[in-house]
Amino acid sequence: MKISFTKWQFLSVVLLSILLSSCNSHYNQYYENYYDFNKANQRNKGWFPYQLISPRTYNLISRSSLQHNYAFGSFRYNDSLYYDSLFEKSNIEHITFTTFLEKVRLNERGRPSSFIDSALVSKKQSENIKYERFYITRNKASQTIYFVLSH
Repeated sequence: MKISFTKWQFLSVVLLSILLSSCNSHYNQYYENYYDFNKANQRNKGWFPYQLISPRTYNLISRSSLQHNYAFGSFRYNDSLYYDSLFEKSNIEHITFTTFLEKVRLNERGRPSSFIDSALVSKKQSENIKYERFYITRNKASQTIYFVLSH
């Protein structure tokens, strides 16, 4: 049995395939340092808690999905005093590490393999805050900040 398509049917199938495959994709970003990150457009920065990012950060990574409206990310820093003061502010909403992990699990299917391994992180090593829609944990020992953008 031979199946034949018209040009329009074939084109429709191709376009539908492209649309379906693009809906499931993730958008990955990597910036070696703050200077590179700062050159990014505002839309790309929106997947990061960019108002909290110090100029002394590096290895800024984000994996996001528009379809599911989440992002996972991390960055390293050299400016401990800046983040010490930020995480101690009284006007910042402090959360538990358990709350952070709940947001990670809620969006588990998009979690990149490079993201924090919660089994290896001690609750005592982390400091956790919520900033806007970002759930953020800080590992002081490794000077790394991990974040989840979630609803």
